[in-house]
Amino acid sequence: MSTRNVEWARKTTLSPTVRALAVAGSGYRGEISEPEWIQNVPEVARDLIRESATGPDFTYQSYTFCLSESELRNGSETITGDGVTPIQCALDFEGAEAMELEQVSHAPDYFLGWIVAPKLWQSLRSGNDWYGSGAALEAWCEWLVDNDYE
Repeated sequence: MSTRNVEWARKTTLSPTVRALAVAGSGYRGEISEPEWIQNVPEVARDLIRESATGPDFTYQSYTFCLSESELRNGSETITGDGVTPIQCALDFEGAEAMELEQVSHAPDYFLGWIVAPKLWQSLRSGNDWYGSGAALEAWCEWLVDNDYE
């Protein structure tokens, strides 16, 4: 896996006395073609959204920060993440415990989300969590208060 843009994160190794958790959301794939959900958008906004949603979407473009385009295209059916960071990059933290949260988005909202990141915007409006809400927050906060670490 090409993680060329996040290699800086590996310059220091984690001390064995430090407990760390790498958290990744999953369930969001980057798409290259017009997504099916666009039919659910009011017709008055559909053309405007179509201009930004046709071609590589926000998620696909975000994932190229950590992965090469060929990795994304070759693994398009299996590469998932939180809509901004692919799961394999989010969990690639040597020495850290890993936690995957299904259908969890990267942020609570996206600036002009209905245009810039309509898939993520719609997901949040449908009640899916981001890292700081609901069950997602409970899951990783539970790890923080776990006293079983030696």
